[in-house]
Amino acid sequence: MLVYPGTDRKFLLYEDDGTSFDYRQGEWLGIEMEWEDRRRSLALSVAAGSGMLPPTSRAVDVKLGGESRKIVFNGTPVRVTF
Repeated sequence: MLVYPGTDRKFLLYEDDGTSFDYRQGEWLGIEMEWEDRRRSLALSVAAGSGMLPPTSRAVDVKLGGESRKIVFNGTPVRVTF
């Protein structure tokens, strides 16, 4: 994941099985991402109304310019700072 600094931003990464309508019963994952430019930090959390889908943890490589941070997102809120 690449972060382009300059201003605060929010983003929702949406994921479902891609083949069914199970998202209607809550079978989807939303990962909310919030960049705080002043703090140079990115927070990840599960979006309201969604749940973790298999796999239950995801390796994420967050890049900002020439810097890189590796984190694991398993549904628990996590923050990475540069």
